[in-house]
Amino acid sequence: MMEGHKKFTFDNVVRGILWAIVITGIVMLLNRLSAVLVPFFLAWLIFSVPSLWWDWCLRVSSC
Repeated sequence: MMEGHKKFTFDNVVRGILWAIVITGIVMLLNRLSAVLVPFFLAWLIFSVPSLWWDWCLRVSSC
């Protein structure tokens, strides 16, 4: 047997299937809620990016 390869066990297969289900569920939830989440994300960008820029300017004090 080659070194570095793990054996396929029942536990590893079940964990892989559960992770696939969780990731699929998260993707489906984000797809379903995207109409609601996009405006909140844009609002967060509009208000946080200038704040981060202003904090950086105050720290560097060259703006």
